[in-house]
Amino acid sequence: MQKYAYHWLGDNWSWVEYMADSVKNIYEYQLFGLPFMGCDLCGFNGDAAGDLCTRWHQVGTLFPFARNHNQNATTDQEPYVFNFTLPKNVSDNHNITYTDVIRTAIRNRYTLTRYYYSQFWKINEEGGSFFKPLFFDFGEDAEAYKIIEKNMLIGNALKGSVETTNLSKSDGVDFYFP
Repeated sequence: MQKYAYHWLGDNWSWVEYMADSVKNIYEYQLFGLPFMGCDLCGFNGDAAGDLCTRWHQVGTLFPFARNHNQNATTDQEPYVFNFTLPKNVSDNHNITYTDVIRTAIRNRYTLTRYYYSQFWKINEEGGSFFKPLFFDFGEDAEAYKIIEKNMLIGNALKGSVETTNLSKSDGVDFYFP
């Protein structure tokens, strides 16, 4: 299956805990040999608030597979729905909207397209993991085992760091670079 297909985490909820868990769950599927793995950004069940959906798009920028998808019984969560300005505790610039931040995250993802395809081809030919915790490649570094859901390697040449709390609730995190 891993050579020919992708998979997603299933019908998750629009809760910050599900966003944080999605990182660890994608790691687990890497162990099963499924590198093209992802989740429903903003959650499939429940109504996503603007700050959660925005943060989830930022986190999902690095996922191997990402889509904004929800059930019909929930409120719309397309990026344009959140076209209102960020709260003062999130940004000093009162002209930036949640939609602007989501748009930037999506553009960042598109800039990685060639890299992603190259890495997936390499994994197809040689095996390996695409989205992995730091300790996969830096097992001798004790710091690589800390805060694994916020520090990851994407392929063999890109290190990512994500914040898995609501946009308006972030208290800052010390990311680690081995």
